[in-house]
Amino acid sequence: MNPIPILNQISLESLIAGSSDSPIAISGSGFNKQSQVMINGQPVSTSFIDAQDLTAKVPSALIAGIGELGVTIFNPTPGGGTSSAQQIRVVNPLPVLNQISPSSLIVGSADATITISGSGFNAQSQLLVNGQPLQANLLDSGHLRFTISAPLIAVTGQVGLGVFNPAPGGGMSALEQIAVINPVPALLQISPESVTAASTSVVISISGSGFNVQSSVVINSQPISTSFVDAQHVTAIVPASLVATAGQLPLIVSNPVPGGGHSSPQNLTVLNPSPTVTRISPQSVGAGSPDLTLTLTGSGFVASSQVSLNGQILASTLSDQSTLSVVIPSSDLLSGGTLLFNVTNGAPGGGSSVSPALTVMNPVPVVTSISPPAIFAGTGPTTVTISGSGFVPESSATCNGQVLTITYLSSTQLQVTVPLSTTTGIGSPSLVVNNPQPGGASSLAKAIAVLANGRVAPTANPQVASYFINIPDGTQARVEFGEHDYSLSTWTVPALSDGNQVRVLVAGMKPNSEYHMRAVLYLSDGSRVTDVDHTFNSGPLSQGSLPALSVTRSGLGKGAPGVQLFNDLDPSGKRVNLFAADRDGNIVWTYSHELVGLYQSAKLLEDGNLLVGLANGVREFNLAGETVQEISLDQISAALSTAGYSLPLQSVHHDVNKLSNGHYIILLNTWKSVILNGASSPTKLLGDVIVDLDSSLNLAWLWNSFDHLDVNRRPVDPVDWTHSNSIEYLPFDGSLLLSMRHQSWVLKIDYADGRGSGDILWKLGWQGDFSLPGAPIEWFYFQHYANVLTDDGNHMRIALFDNGDYRVLDLQGTTCGDASPGCYSRALILDIDEQAKTASVEFESNLNLYSNWGGSAQVLDNGNFLAGITATGVGGRAEEISTAVPGELVWQMDVLGQFAYRTLRIPSLYPGVQWP
Repeated sequence: MNPIPILNQISLESLIAGSSDSPIAISGSGFNKQSQVMINGQPVSTSFIDAQDLTAKVPSALIAGIGELGVTIFNPTPGGGTSSAQQIRVVNPLPVLNQISPSSLIVGSADATITISGSGFNAQSQLLVNGQPLQANLLDSGHLRFTISAPLIAVTGQVGLGVFNPAPGGGMSALEQIAVINPVPALLQISPESVTAASTSVVISISGSGFNVQSSVVINSQPISTSFVDAQHVTAIVPASLVATAGQLPLIVSNPVPGGGHSSPQNLTVLNPSPTVTRISPQSVGAGSPDLTLTLTGSGFVASSQVSLNGQILASTLSDQSTLSVVIPSSDLLSGGTLLFNVTNGAPGGGSSVSPALTVMNPVPVVTSISPPAIFAGTGPTTVTISGSGFVPESSATCNGQVLTITYLSSTQLQVTVPLSTTTGIGSPSLVVNNPQPGGASSLAKAIAVLANGRVAPTANPQVASYFINIPDGTQARVEFGEHDYSLSTWTVPALSDGNQVRVLVAGMKPNSEYHMRAVLYLSDGSRVTDVDHTFNSGPLSQGSLPALSVTRSGLGKGAPGVQLFNDLDPSGKRVNLFAADRDGNIVWTYSHELVGLYQSAKLLEDGNLLVGLANGVREFNLAGETVQEISLDQISAALSTAGYSLPLQSVHHDVNKLSNGHYIILLNTWKSVILNGASSPTKLLGDVIVDLDSSLNLAWLWNSFDHLDVNRRPVDPVDWTHSNSIEYLPFDGSLLLSMRHQSWVLKIDYADGRGSGDILWKLGWQGDFSLPGAPIEWFYFQHYANVLTDDGNHMRIALFDNGDYRVLDLQGTTCGDASPGCYSRALILDIDEQAKTASVEFESNLNLYSNWGGSAQVLDNGNFLAGITATGVGGRAEEISTAVPGELVWQMDVLGQFAYRTLRIPSLYPGVQWP
């Protein structure tokens, strides 16, 4: 007998509606191979496992829709029966949304069909759009289709989609989105396609497609105000700033995201207007005016408008479309006339317009001065500069009615050429400047003085001429001269306050030669004019005893410029020659007076005269040899006596100076009897005296060597105790520098411009106040012409001629002449420290000879050393020695058969004038 089956449990409580055949497992008891699973009373395929387990398959037909499935177990007879039932629920699936097609729609489109792909769809599935139910067509369990209406895609954004299945089971799928996006706009046409540059905005219409309310028109990346008309049309306002200047404006239509994009560009052409000038201000201007700002009034002016005059573009400024200002340079306003200006606007568009005329009025010329204000008769044609105002390039000028050649320089200066015919006679011809119309007139006449020519006459010196000339007050004159040119010059002399003729002495000419000369007049306005050419024939040398000169040059350069001034003594010792020679050995000046038995040196003074010491006094004379001032020994003695001194003066000797204050510093000597150490009877010594006479020849100061030096120091000469040979004024502190030959010392004396005590501030030399490396042989001995090169109050540089007589060779007192080496002479520069009392040799040149007396030393402007050698064995000599290549000869002049006591290189025969 079959048992009655018992159903305890079913493996599934529910099934998804629409599923395929679904297996189930059943557990219970009383199962056998005849057991049959029944669903809703219908047998289904059953498999026996064992007495407690069965499996069965629920056919898809039973689970096509939702509901309840009753499950029982049936065992057939015999016995058997049906178990109690248990339920399996058939429920709706949870829908799944995988894809939407299309996934995006263009905003503003018409109704659109949408297909949804997924799973779990059935007849009960409901479509929700943005949360609202929408009718959808079920294609199959994996597809739905519906129509989305135009209002839902009227604006950009997202449209949310979901599928809902009702209970039992069911539920809501995940949401998906349909993007509503902007289209890419297309630009077909712009209207108008071009506009004229303006100061106001412009409205344009644009045709195309894909336009909507979000569309905007963009020019040069700048969005402009846009109005939507329909999907094919928009309008836009182009602002004034974009159409102010001509050119091409690239224009696009842009739609924003989502979607959207830019159309291809099209150009809006901005055209320049055609300008028109109706008025200018001012309408006239004076010729010669400075830069002028002209205002042009009219229409159609733009920022790029160009104003031109005679093809030249001028600087202009735009105020607005009707006002334009332009700067007219002064160079276009120099002359009278009319000026027309072109205003041009360039492409695209544009055009050109001519302005009304600007009248440039010539001024009335005014002549304030002419330069030179005077010219010499017969020196035309002469270029004259006219200064004043109101001059124009078309100005003309006349002189006494004769039209002159004229050159325009500026509105304040003209140059004219005054012809020779106007200057043939002395007088005051008149210059007049004329300006043509428009405007214009003639200036007042301005006179130019025509001066009398100079006159040349000989002097007592055959090599010196007198040049006489009348020059106006406030002017100065000099004379240029030369054999073939005017390469030499005198110094400049002022006009005389009494208006008399000025006399210029012309010196520096070779004997028996023809020279050309002319006066150069420096006028008060800074101009210069020259006299006509004059000739002068120099005569023979005035002294028959002048020496022959021989010149030697090396390859070390030309040497320093200037002339050589000599004080020569003939071998008899009874005649002195004072002369100057050029560096080629030509004697170009002599002092024609006899100077017998003297060898005092001559000096060129600041006033152009020369000063020389005589045994019986002092003489000042000019280049012609005319005595200007003579001071006798008796006058000097009288001055001392008047001042209370009883001092027997022997003579003036060796040196004399004239200071800038007019004082004379004179070197004299005097005899005095003294008792020497160890002696019982007096010894008569000859010592030096320095006298300072003021310009009135009164004694201002006196120095006596007997008051300041030890008479027992007599290195060599037992009688001629001091024998000084040069004296120099030191402007730094007002002291005097005295070269004392027979003491072999150079002394600095406290003169203090005539207020000093006369104390010896220091003694330079052997057994003096200074130390010198290599002493005693390195010191100077019996030196001549010590002169200061530089002086700063502490350091001083001194040049001198070291004769070398009785040179001390060692500390035992051996002197040259007593032992080897023999005596020798040197050119020497010493650098001394006045505070430390030290000296050093800066430069020395062994001259390879010995000159036991006389001599001079000079450092030239080119740095070379000039040594004046009195006695060489065959005569005297001047040697220019290089300091850059020590000891090397640059130039040499030998004085044959005579002694050159002192010779100096001077720039010329005139103060402040440099000759070649």
